[in-house]
Amino acid sequence: MDPKPHVTYFEQLDILRRRGIHIADDASGMALLQRAGYYTLSGYSYSFRVKAPDGSRTGHFRPGTSLVQVQALWEFDNRIRSSTFAVLQHVETYLRALMGYSLGAVDPLIHRKQELLSIDCQGP
Repeated sequence: MDPKPHVTYFEQLDILRRRGIHIADDASGMALLQRAGYYTLSGYSYSFRVKAPDGSRTGHFRPGTSLVQVQALWEFDNRIRSSTFAVLQHVETYLRALMGYSLGAVDPLIHRKQELLSIDCQGP
């Protein structure tokens, strides 16, 4: 497989336009490409692609598709991911504290005693 040639941000905007995405403002479009990346945005734009008769997606976008719509989907996903990880961080901290407390009750130096950390270990 031959590698794809490097394409500038301006050329990436041109590719998106040729494929049918409306880009109202080049500066905003280039800023988005710099922040998110062409291939990341490509994943978020997939659902806007025209379907071929066999059900697969073509390389062209449905009429009326705009880069702003793709950006909104990307930003929505980022907000969900940030919220999810914020909650998961609290769960992780709680589980680490619980494990440290529980394992310390077995032996304060349990981290140095491999035989006590074995899956086969049933406790002291």
